[in-house]
Amino acid sequence: MRRSAAMMLLENGNVDMTARTNSDLSFLDLAAQSGDYELVRSLLEHGAGIQPEAASKQTPLHLALMAEKQDKAYAIVGLLEEGCDVNARDDHGCTPLHAYLSLHEGKENIVQLFFSRGADIDVQDNDGDTVLNCLTEFKQPSELILRLLLKNGADLNLGNYEGVTPLHNLARSGLASHVRIILEAGANSMARDKHNRQPIQYAAKTNEATVRALLDFEADVNVTGSDWPSPIVYASSEANLQVLRILLDGGVDARSEDPENPGWTALHAACKRVNPDPAFAELLIVHGADVNIATTVSKTTPLHNAVNSAAVVQLLLKMGACVDARDSENKTPLMCACETVASAQVVEILIDAGADPMIKDKTYGATGLHYSCFSDDFAPVVIASSKCVEIDVRDKSESTPLMWASWSAHPGAVKELLKAGSVDTCVTKAGGINAFLYAVMDGYVEVVKLLLVHNPGIITAVDKRKNTALHFACREGRLDVLKLLLDTDASNIGAVNSKSYTAFDEAAKGGHTDIVAFMLARDDVDPHHRSVRDSTPLLLAVYTGKKDLIEMLINVEGTDLAHGSTGGMTLFKMAAFMGLASLCRTLIEKGVADCTIPSKTGGFYPLRYAADSGDVEVIELLLSQPGVDKNVVSMNGYTPLCDAVKMGREKSVETLLAHNVEVDTPDNRGRTPLLIASQKSNQNVVKALLGAGAKAGLNDALSIALTNRDEGLVQLLKNAGAIEKDEGFGIEELMKMATLGDVFGIEAPETDTGDTATAKEPQAISGAECVEEDLTS
Repeated sequence: MRRSAAMMLLENGNVDMTARTNSDLSFLDLAAQSGDYELVRSLLEHGAGIQPEAASKQTPLHLALMAEKQDKAYAIVGLLEEGCDVNARDDHGCTPLHAYLSLHEGKENIVQLFFSRGADIDVQDNDGDTVLNCLTEFKQPSELILRLLLKNGADLNLGNYEGVTPLHNLARSGLASHVRIILEAGANSMARDKHNRQPIQYAAKTNEATVRALLDFEADVNVTGSDWPSPIVYASSEANLQVLRILLDGGVDARSEDPENPGWTALHAACKRVNPDPAFAELLIVHGADVNIATTVSKTTPLHNAVNSAAVVQLLLKMGACVDARDSENKTPLMCACETVASAQVVEILIDAGADPMIKDKTYGATGLHYSCFSDDFAPVVIASSKCVEIDVRDKSESTPLMWASWSAHPGAVKELLKAGSVDTCVTKAGGINAFLYAVMDGYVEVVKLLLVHNPGIITAVDKRKNTALHFACREGRLDVLKLLLDTDASNIGAVNSKSYTAFDEAAKGGHTDIVAFMLARDDVDPHHRSVRDSTPLLLAVYTGKKDLIEMLINVEGTDLAHGSTGGMTLFKMAAFMGLASLCRTLIEKGVADCTIPSKTGGFYPLRYAADSGDVEVIELLLSQPGVDKNVVSMNGYTPLCDAVKMGREKSVETLLAHNVEVDTPDNRGRTPLLIASQKSNQNVVKALLGAGAKAGLNDALSIALTNRDEGLVQLLKNAGAIEKDEGFGIEELMKMATLGDVFGIEAPETDTGDTATAKEPQAISGAECVEEDLTS
């Protein structure tokens, strides 16, 4: 604050000394915070009190110590002379000296000033920290102030409420000179915090000098009972070779384990690093580390962890490590090396040491040969092993190494497997998928080429649903693979699968515009093929919503825009369902819009599909057409409004209500739109229906809202006049009403019993036919 203005106000005598800022600071607090003692003294002379009144309980002395001015002594001396309590505590329990030592620029003369005025050196704040703790928490505390605190009798073994002593703090910062000072003053080198951690465990992560200082004062290198591992584990994981040497020379047990991870030793930690140094492993082994010790839970050995370093792997094997050690998943070091894509040299070292590539893991039932297919470099080494006795070995999902190499896009591994001679490229999984079809699905052109060269006849392979390679290429949008297949053999381009789809149908259904355009340029493609339910590629493409694709197929010569599927789903109805307003308008202009004709299954009208889509433009377009009944009822008794409510299409509901549709028409089971909206707890729709005058089923809707414990909806319905029934619904009826099938009349979809669906195989049923099943059920 500006001194001149403040002085003028004080002289005029118009200052309210009790006034406070939004931060709850008084004039005296502000003056102290700025370090302006002349103003502080003037305020005191004019009646400002020095007792804390702020919620933080900070006194002017606290604030003066935290002022940004470098020379604070003048203001501090003045405040002390005016009677400020040197041991006053704020709401954190901190004295002014706590506050000062929490800053980084503490000065010895100010600390000495506090002691001369009777500051309590061992008072603890709300966290249990003394002023010595506050000082040592910083990475570079003042050595002079540290000595001053010790000289004035600070309790150097008094920990905070977590048990952390000043020595713990200094050891963690790696301040060797400060550590020696406090140890020479009598600090306990084996002090334990709340978690039984000792200073040397902190120091092991830092530097040689700090560790040596602690060892000079008899720190326990084999500390036990802590939730942290031995210092030797930290030295290994932090890659500090000198600290490791000091600890080993100090008598640390090279076999000591991590209490939180039994069996985990310093050797594990040394091997686990990204680029492990063999010097660590060698030093530990010389001092008695066990090369074959496995962790209790994961059963990993140091060799499992060392697969990122050929030198460390070689050292461990030389010292007797078991090359086929199994972890808890039955994985060997060879599998780990392949899985982490280590160097080919590591894989070669393990194979030369006799690693068995036929051992299977528990998770996938995969062998080392399977895992080697993750790299073009590993497979040749593993395949050349004398122990690689079964080239087509299967994992749990019946996948062979060739399949792994195919879907992992490693042509080098594929080439090596094919060179083995005995590999069977036609072997399939339960669903009839082989390595060739996997490569086609994933679009790996080079792998596809290799397999075709090796076995040209494989191009005719089909899965159990009669999908050819062309079907998979078109379904997954693999244009490059498709071109390669057709250049090789296009004789089965018209083949149909179990759903009567051709490859071209799959491309249209998948929305792959580039593939559709490519195939339309050919003479051997039927763009009007009728597949399952008499669907054409155009009808299938509408469900993708891709306007450019739909337009491309509409413009194909001979396209029948009025054609419908066996369920009565026409192009117009599908366009309404997808909310394609421009397509609907085009079809109306062309005179092929069946606006008033229901589907053959379910008796659903285009307006019902438009209500489902939630597209207001399509709804408005249909309502403007002659003969369209806005209250038309389908076979299950649903009106367009009822269906929009069921689907939660709020925009559709608003649009239909704006056209004054009937709001209380029940379905075949007696349920009104209001009842259905209440069951779905859709307050916005309920509010819109009530606003349009909905009354039928009002009390029943309230009963459902009460059952669902929807307080907002209950209040909304009561405000509309709903009355709570004394007896309410029976529990069985309420449970039925809470069931989707009972409320909406939707049959549960049939379970797919097909046997070809795998993690790598797309389902053969998807897209338009599934939507039509839903629409017509």
